[in-house]
Amino acid sequence: MAFLNVKSVEEVYKVINSFKVNPGEQIVDIVDAVGKTLAEDIYSPYDLPQFNRSAVDGYAVRWEDVSGASESLPSLLEVIERLEMGTAPTNELKPGSCVEVPTGGMLPKNADSVVMVEYTENFSDHEVGIHKSVASGENVIIKGEDIKKGEVIMNKGDQVLPESINLLSSLGVTKVSIVKPVRVGIISTGDELVETGEEWCLGEIPNSNGPGLMAACKLWGGIPEYYGIVKDQFNDVKSTLKKAVNECEIVLLTGGTSVGKKDYVAEAIESIGTPGVLIHGIALKPGKPTIIGQIDNTPVFGLSGNPVSAMLCFKLFVRPLLNNYTEEKTLIGYLNQNIPSAGGRQDYVPVKVNQVKDKIEVKPLFAKSNSIGVLTKMDGYIIVPIHSEGLAKGEKVKIYLKERG
Repeated sequence: MAFLNVKSVEEVYKVINSFKVNPGEQIVDIVDAVGKTLAEDIYSPYDLPQFNRSAVDGYAVRWEDVSGASESLPSLLEVIERLEMGTAPTNELKPGSCVEVPTGGMLPKNADSVVMVEYTENFSDHEVGIHKSVASGENVIIKGEDIKKGEVIMNKGDQVLPESINLLSSLGVTKVSIVKPVRVGIISTGDELVETGEEWCLGEIPNSNGPGLMAACKLWGGIPEYYGIVKDQFNDVKSTLKKAVNECEIVLLTGGTSVGKKDYVAEAIESIGTPGVLIHGIALKPGKPTIIGQIDNTPVFGLSGNPVSAMLCFKLFVRPLLNNYTEEKTLIGYLNQNIPSAGGRQDYVPVKVNQVKDKIEVKPLFAKSNSIGVLTKMDGYIIVPIHSEGLAKGEKVKIYLKERG
């Protein structure tokens, strides 16, 4: 099967955005939800705080009882209760009375402000002098000031972060509904491949893409399902692909995506279901022979057997479908040498980043797409636009930083 018309990266994203990956929902404990995507809005079951609280250590008062108070002319108030943290007041304030409260403590009924302990003087166990007046509401955290009962505190589609767990716990929420992690089938193809850890003969290659893509799936929230190494036989590729499509929401194959005699991935996709191959060939380097297809409702990606190409195309085209996608972190820097480009394709160039005096220096790592060592040496990559003939030394560039978990 020959290449179809080579598509631009922008055209590829239009296809990617049309895919509907729906792995379903499940209810989990909030700690198990971290890193996952919410399947529904979450509403606050309570006001937060649930009662008027003191923002300081001091005395809860009625503001009018301390109006005009000063060090030379203190207001004398009866202390009717001294609260410990975690206890509720049993008395309400009457004119001329106060309650000692800790920071975060619940205010008694009728208290509308708190005088800091620094501005008070105890005359006896039941009498305190107030040396400073306060305004109504001063040093008070009002019930519902942070969050109102019934307010949406997290939205469907939000990623659950550790900070989210703090919020949910403070409201007594113990379980949430999340989008199930996407199951990603991974199939390595190639007569030359052997599994990592097995002995291999001259001419054979350890399978690095299988473990690498499994790790990428886990890092970005998917559940990898590994189908092993499949030899370059059409029927073997087809049967394994068919099984993976029936069991997973997304399927990846590595190798067999070009137009050689034993490149069967495109043909296998076409033979199983519709609409079949949607894209065969992308105007980017590395990764030109990438295949994107769909079998019924399941997206299928044929990634190059070259590790740099496979990992780049996974990050560009598969990662956005894994439900917990977040924008890549970027940095601005300046090239320390020229980068040539043939034009007519979008080049993704791995780079090393160094701080040199007061600016970020960007060093291109010129490597072939099968140069696996560059994956650990690189700090990220930069993009040479499709119609550019290259980038010049000293040019300002945007670096897309490598994910570090």
